[in-house]
Amino acid sequence: MASLIENILSLEKTADEIVANTHIEAKAEEKKAATEIEAIRRDVEARIESRIVAFRQEAEAEHQQDVADAERASAEALAGLDGINEGMIRKQADRIVTRFRES
Repeated sequence: MASLIENILSLEKTADEIVANTHIEAKAEEKKAATEIEAIRRDVEARIESRIVAFRQEAEAEHQQDVADAERASAEALAGLDGINEGMIRKQADRIVTRFRES
């Protein structure tokens, strides 16, 4: 009978050791998973930041091109206005005055 009790106590001790080792292994796996998750998070953040920087650069380049196009169009319009001679302006002004007088 003593042998049976000793076997049971030995099995309980072994079971306790297995449970304790399993807890230790689970903690190690949890720590490993947390480390991997953090590395993945940092990688995703870096990729997102890289895409944001690329988008900003592209948007800035497009904006600069739009500004240059607008400045060029403005300069062309002003040059067109400067190209109207004084005689033409007088002629149009006279026509407007004549119309008002006719009304």
